[in-house]
Amino acid sequence: MTASKEQLLKRLSDGVLEMEEEEVIEACEEYVAAKYKAFDGIMDG
Repeated sequence: MTASKEQLLKRLSDGVLEMEEEEVIEACEEYVAAKYKAFDGIMDG
């Protein structure tokens, strides 16, 4: 099951705050694969 945009943004944000590089990479890949705009992920995540 794919995560919603909001769930992925939360994972991105949490991963950056916790400095979890692998989690951020995984969330980024899922976010882009789901065809969400990368700019939105950067600004909102």
